[in-house]
Amino acid sequence: MNLAFQLSPANDSVAKANADEALRVAGEAVQLAPEMSGPHAAIGHVLHALGRDKEAQPHLVAATRLAPTSWHAYQLLAEIAAFEGRIAEMRPLLDSAIALTPNVTNIYNYRRARAMTLLADGNPRQAMTDLEAAARDAEAIGARGQANLTHLFIVSAAAATGDTAAIEQHLTKARSLGAAVGTAADYSLSAYGLTGQPQRARVAYDTLARLNAPQPNLSPATNAARERYLHRQRGWLLLAERKPVEAIAEFRQADVNPYVSVGIVEALQMQKKTKEADAERAAFFERREYSFVSTGVPIMRFRARKK
Repeated sequence: MNLAFQLSPANDSVAKANADEALRVAGEAVQLAPEMSGPHAAIGHVLHALGRDKEAQPHLVAATRLAPTSWHAYQLLAEIAAFEGRIAEMRPLLDSAIALTPNVTNIYNYRRARAMTLLADGNPRQAMTDLEAAARDAEAIGARGQANLTHLFIVSAAAATGDTAAIEQHLTKARSLGAAVGTAADYSLSAYGLTGQPQRARVAYDTLARLNAPQPNLSPATNAARERYLHRQRGWLLLAERKPVEAIAEFRQADVNPYVSVGIVEALQMQKKTKEADAERAAFFERREYSFVSTGVPIMRFRARKK
């Protein structure tokens, strides 16, 4: 089981390179202990990592019914539901994962993802309420990292609705709880891009450029990755400045990230190119290059409802 998991990191070329071995050892685990949940969760994990979700689902469902009940299986079923656009179905799956996992980080990952499904489904008020409750709970148990990240999720949700006051309120709270300078700047830049605040976007971009500029002591691969990251952030700065053509040119050179596609869709919408925006959005969901905990994906779904 452990070998199968290690060979199959999610959305990674390593999983494809090791597919045969991962499937073989996961299959052996199922043969050795067919009445235990763990082996079924393991082979479900491998199949999901390979994009074979129809084959993964029966094993993952079995892992939720056998002992000991697998919280990871519920997470993977929620991920598959996210890919298939079954957003409402994610919530009970994440509720089960929250109830079963012993890990605090998992609990708050699932709570944030669950709240953001409400944004995706067109209920931003409840999404914000649930995120605020999660932030309070995290702070109450001393999980400051989880609390500040949850406030940054609220920043993103507020940006989707254009609530500029909430953006500033929760950025301030996240920073007071120890949010890293670069992390806060990253979340704030896309928020300012969505809400058209160029002066604040410039401050955030300058911070990110200072922290992430290529350096002579770094490898060429690392510097190339940094430059791709900065292309994405320059795209958001240009979007805040209402320069959609220039923004798209930057986004097209950026890293693989949901916020690249969010930005391109927003830039196309800004130009009233609705058909092109719809095609960009559809292609993004078809590629499945995103995580169920992404803030960008529910923002894209929510704003598609409002177009």
